[in-house]
Amino acid sequence: MSSVPQFPPPHVIPDDDAEATNPKEEEESTTVQNSKPLPLPAPQSAEAAESSTTKVEVGSGAVKLDHLGPLVVNSDGTMSRIHNWAEMTPLERERTIKILGKRNQLRTEALQAAGITPN
Repeated sequence: MSSVPQFPPPHVIPDDDAEATNPKEEEESTTVQNSKPLPLPAPQSAEAAESSTTKVEVGSGAVKLDHLGPLVVNSDGTMSRIHNWAEMTPLERERTIKILGKRNQLRTEALQAAGITPN
């Protein structure tokens, strides 16, 4: 008796896939699911935004620093950030802010005296 083997064998087919499905129906349902726009995440609350920033007292006012760190005024008037700010210890950050505050002020005054506006 020669019988033609069934592929895949019945014992390999899971129970939930026992019914044959039409590939076109699957494609259409996937297309319908993909055409729905995904919702945007909820905006951050004011409290959460406030807790993610650091306040540093500079002179008489407070300056908020985000996770990127303080801005650096370069000698040519451009602005940049400290790339390793996230890896700095709190003591290193405090010292860096103190030095940057003084240096940024001197550079800004020199640029303004030369008629250049920092950007």
